[in-house]
Amino acid sequence: MIPRENFAELREAFQALSRSEQDIFLMAQLKAMNGGGITASRRLKKKTHRNTPLCQKTYLNMLGISRTHFENVRNHLATNGIIPRVHGNVKKVPRWKTKITIDITVATSVKNFLENYAEIHGLPSPGRNVNRITQSLTLLPAETSYKSVYHDFIAGLENDSTLKLLKYDAFRKL
Repeated sequence: MIPRENFAELREAFQALSRSEQDIFLMAQLKAMNGGGITASRRLKKKTHRNTPLCQKTYLNMLGISRTHFENVRNHLATNGIIPRVHGNVKKVPRWKTKITIDITVATSVKNFLENYAEIHGLPSPGRNVNRITQSLTLLPAETSYKSVYHDFIAGLENDSTLKLLKYDAFRKL
């Protein structure tokens, strides 16, 4: 049996490591215990305080990790050897839900379309004083929705335009 103080110290020391250091530690422990082989046994051959054997549940509790995390590290060790695990999204360019990168050219294209659309289909605001020099407010007809304006924008594009990938939510936010 391991004294509580030692148990707590081991857990605290392990939790102080970074995630990649924890993974490497686990892989090294697995290699030392059984050569990294995956067995069905839930009993680890880990010897700690006074060569006391520990069951897997106690070992995982001592380290403060889940069985799933342990299994993932063990599977990585079996397939790739002792190399750090790398998340699948590393080195991938983040993109919005649009599948295209929103930059100034996309924003200007949408802005120009909306200004032209407002000129053609827009109605002047009836409550505004036209004699005063102010920014004019243009209203769209009641049967026109954001979605119909978006569909008109997509329909007006060329077939090979990358702007066709622009999603409705991104169009509204621009």
